[in-house]
Amino acid sequence: MDIGKPRVSDEELSALLDGELDACRAESLLTAVVRDPELAGRLGRLAAVAAGLRLLERGVLKEPIPARVEETLRRGARPAHSD
Repeated sequence: MDIGKPRVSDEELSALLDGELDACRAESLLTAVVRDPELAGRLGRLAAVAAGLRLLERGVLKEPIPARVEETLRRGARPAHSD
């Protein structure tokens, strides 16, 4: 993280995706996402998880979720690091 760059929580990014932020804060976050590739990546990963969960809720996925994917969802979409 860069010094001086405010930290945006995953909760706030999720609130942005869910339309739960006021217009001013949403616009501010979207501007930050456009300027910060790391933040854009985090928002993209959260959006992918949210989309997958919506598919599960609708019963669209007919095959079982692979264990690796389930574990990633449990960890909050933070991929395991292989050292």
